[in-house]
Amino acid sequence: MISLIISFIFFIFSTFLNEFMSVYYIKEEVYIFNLYFYKKGGRNQMLLDFDNAVNIFTDCSTWRDESDKTLASCGYCVVVDNEIVEHNNIIVDDSNNAQGELFAILMGVIAANRFKDRGSRINLFSDSKTSIRSLTHNVFNWYDNSLKRGENDFTNIKGDRIKYQELYLNIVDEIVSTGLKINFYHVRSHNRYHQESVHMARTYFNKVNKTNTSDDIVRDIIYYNNFVDKMTRHRLHDVCHEDSFDRENYRQYHYPVTRQPSRNQIENYRSLVC
Repeated sequence: MISLIISFIFFIFSTFLNEFMSVYYIKEEVYIFNLYFYKKGGRNQMLLDFDNAVNIFTDCSTWRDESDKTLASCGYCVVVDNEIVEHNNIIVDDSNNAQGELFAILMGVIAANRFKDRGSRINLFSDSKTSIRSLTHNVFNWYDNSLKRGENDFTNIKGDRIKYQELYLNIVDEIVSTGLKINFYHVRSHNRYHQESVHMARTYFNKVNKTNTSDDIVRDIIYYNNFVDKMTRHRLHDVCHEDSFDRENYRQYHYPVTRQPSRNQIENYRSLVC
């Protein structure tokens, strides 16, 4: 009797599995739980869902004066249904490019929470490879290093404190505290629109991000990335050439989160960030 029950359960499961595969496994494309994969060379690569997503583009431009002090123009734009629905720019004093890129990403993540109900997913694009790599990979190693050494700060394998970690901490906190599921992508900067450049940008984008997308989508990515790049550069130019320019108007930003996350928080972050 027990063997008959087991056989019946196995039959039902096999039937369901065949139906599932017949519906979702189409022309080497696999849809699983609202994720979109492309099977290539025996490995699955996630296809970039751009048209149905809320897409955030961030960038930073910097300027250095005669006294070697820097000023950073940090900005983002939000794209929904292939239209810019919001863009913003903040000038931060005494901030280099690395800091500015992270600050722009923080701005973009905060903006993403305001628009997360407008699309099937959230994509954030930055031309800062270091920032994207750190937010998707390095931050977990930094956390483990700090635990091994009993430190309260993110540290590298040598025990050195990670630079600009107040920005990393606040980005992680913004994502975890709001449960924001977000995909980070690195895009090469200053691409042109002619076909050869688009094709090269697509090849690079797919390789670096382990994804697959079309020339048309990459052309859109280039357009919006160039838009936010020009926005930050033009704002910086205007500010630096103001007759009444005063650095006191652009002081450093104070970050609310100063402590590293708990183990549960870092694991939640891992599950939310692709």
